[in-house]
Amino acid sequence: VHHVQLESLLQLWLTLSLNSSSGSEESGSDIFLFNSSRVPTIPLNQASISSFLSVLAWYPNTSLRTWCLVLHSLTLMTNMPASASNSSIVVHESTAQQMVSDPMLVHVLVRFLSGSNPHGT
Repeated sequence: VHHVQLESLLQLWLTLSLNSSSGSEESGSDIFLFNSSRVPTIPLNQASISSFLSVLAWYPNTSLRTWCLVLHSLTLMTNMPASASNSSIVVHESTAQQMVSDPMLVHVLVRFLSGSNPHGT
């Protein structure tokens, strides 16, 4: 049941984040084509991304569909401008650099590459 909720949440974020908001010339179906250079219209701060990685690292029975949505989401997140968790700190790292330095990313990649789901779904 939980994997369906995670899939739904990721699908909703992707749909809303890829929806053309600035008068782009893309047609409605083009928003679902993979474009690694897109910047999502719904930004997430570093704390949200870290929480997302933590959930993924320990999430049981992640389906292949969920992994596809996860990888698509992570790709888009790397294109977001970096945000500081403390307004007095000047951010010099990109969101991608912050994600790579997050220790949970290693756990997420190990789970993905090891195929730890015994049912293969």
